[in-house]
This record gives sequence, C-alpha cells and structure tokens, in this order.
Amino acid sequence: MVDVVALVDDLFFQAKLRETARQTGITLETAAKTEQLLAAAAANPAALVIVDLNAMDGALEAVEQLN
Repeated sequence: MVDVVALVDDLFFQAKLRETARQTGITLETAAKTEQLLAAAAANPAALVIVDLNAMDGALEAVEQLN
C-alpha cells in the first residue's frame, strides 16, 4: 500500500520528495503524467495525493479529475 501519490515532473523536486519519504518511512509513488496519477490514486484510495501545480502535464485538470 502506498502512503503518498504525487504528480511531479521535475526530477529535482521528485528526488527531494523521495528522500524525505525515505527518511520518514513513508511509501511514495510518483507520476509524471495525469493518467499515471489518476491510476495510482484509484489503486490507493487512502493515499495522500500531492499535485505539483507547476507540472507541465495539466496539473489543474488532474485536481479536477481526482474528485
């Protein structure tokens, strides 16, 4: 089971998230595209979802579709 699902296409920000998750013992799944985020969120309904609003692949559309 994944604790956090994140839409992040910036590799440096993704690395920071992964390291923080590792240090705190949280399982993290990252997605670079909206479709990947939606699939991961559907597979892990109790997971916290993080959306980088600067993501190039429709971050606001991802937020709308999560509802």
